[in-house]
Amino acid sequence: MSRKRVIEIMVALLILLFAYTGVSKLLDYTLFKNMLRLPPWSFPATIAGYIAALLPAGLLSIAIMLLIPSLRLKGLWLSLFTLLAFTVAIAILFLSGASLPCSCNGVFAGMSWEWHALFNAAFILLTIITIGLYKLERWFIQQTTSA
Repeated sequence: MSRKRVIEIMVALLILLFAYTGVSKLLDYTLFKNMLRLPPWSFPATIAGYIAALLPAGLLSIAIMLLIPSLRLKGLWLSLFTLLAFTVAIAILFLSGASLPCSCNGVFAGMSWEWHALFNAAFILLTIITIGLYKLERWFIQQTTSA
């Protein structure tokens, strides 16, 4: 399989992940907002409302960036940072001893926080590999066009 095809598959997986997660948080806005008001987060209602609206918008924006070739590398970096941030949030949950429900729908609803952390770790690795392959592919393209 060509490097370009591997990149396309990996980017498609990230697009699906961020689009699905963004839409699911919008569909379950009230649960997500209420979860943000519980410990260990304990955000005031107004701030929880803003986060509950802005986070899904950000996730959907990342999915759109990954679709647009000129924005793809930035979208990959934002994917990596977002996945790292979610993983840190899961670590905070572990360390706090809180047993919050997941505001996820569908496939992710039945996952424990441990499985969420493993899933995120796999996607972090996938994203790092994709960034490397994407940069390598762009380098090869530059070499062949400048020769």
